[in-house]
Amino acid sequence: MSFQNVNRLFGLYAIAWRQIRRVSYWWPLLLLITVSGVALTLFGNYTSAFPYAILTPYLRLMNALVESLGIAPNTLTGFSHYPQLFMLLPTQFEWGRVLIGVVFEGAVIALTARAIARGSAAPVSGRFGATRWIVCAGLWFVTYALLSAVTYTLPEWFAGWHTGSPRRTLALEFALFAANIAILAPLAYAIPLVGLRDYGPVRAILASLRMFWRHRATTFFLLFLPSLAFTYPLTVAISPSAGLTTRLQPEIVVWLLAALIIMNALVTFIYVAGVTQLTRESRAA
Repeated sequence: MSFQNVNRLFGLYAIAWRQIRRVSYWWPLLLLITVSGVALTLFGNYTSAFPYAILTPYLRLMNALVESLGIAPNTLTGFSHYPQLFMLLPTQFEWGRVLIGVVFEGAVIALTARAIARGSAAPVSGRFGATRWIVCAGLWFVTYALLSAVTYTLPEWFAGWHTGSPRRTLALEFALFAANIAILAPLAYAIPLVGLRDYGPVRAILASLRMFWRHRATTFFLLFLPSLAFTYPLTVAISPSAGLTTRLQPEIVVWLLAALIIMNALVTFIYVAGVTQLTRESRAA
């Protein structure tokens, strides 16, 4: 990574830091935090009558789907008992996050890019209607599917290498983290471009690939460093290899997931602010 790229990267972080204090830029992410927090509360109280009635049909569907696809075992039965509820909460909440992501997260990323661009007097095309919402949902799901393919297949390939070795397990978890960033980086501009320029899905992906190629190192580290600092430690702490649910109170998982929701929003803001600035500079060039 050249000195020019390092300088450009920290310039983007400085811009994001100035923008992060503008409350008007945060309303989409605050909506996502609220929805995710309500969902986490329901999942954390799954054994109560109301959450059980609401969540069980969806969780039955998702657990059966991931089991049939060979992604993960069906753990719904154990989820209704203590303390397995908290041991399995990260996995079951992840299936809930899929629905939240499709419905909300793609649109939230696009709307955040629009809020930042408007606050910076940058051009924004048209209004954000149902068509853009659907395109963002589709792009989010495609990205999530690619990340999940790596997350659930790579450990299987190296099962014989890391099983029984905590150090190798940690190394594999870090490799998964870096691989996810490497997959996400080429698509990082797609959803913001839908919000900013009213691109269709194919055009947004192609434009994202061009922008990524132009700013390869900057884009990768724009995603990598904030994620490494704010979300990766929480992800490792929540993982089964950390063993927190057996060494500490199982309920700590709920607090770690709540912190992860907030840190994910922070990392998303930094990423969106950065790619919005690079997109603005690209249009001005």
